[in-house]
Amino acid sequence: ITVVMSPEWSEAHFEEPDETILRQITERIRQDHQIEIESGQLKRWRYAHPLSKAAALFSEPVPGLFLIGDAFGGGSLGGAYRSARACLE
Repeated sequence: ITVVMSPEWSEAHFEEPDETILRQITERIRQDHQIEIESGQLKRWRYAHPLSKAAALFSEPVPGLFLIGDAFGGGSLGGAYRSARACLE
């Protein structure tokens, strides 16, 4: 399971210890979805959410070189996936 927190939540809790953040997230998952998490890993990227989004889902600045990612498809893992899929189609 990959859990992605909102930019607002992430910014508000960024400086907290990993254990505190993981406890908050796993408790929320338990409450909302009745799922018990046995273990987890926290990954932090201070600049993971783009402030603006490109007009297209990917760019080809020169033939054969493609730029993809969340800056094209929208913030987070889902946006990066949308961008990559569009480039492959």
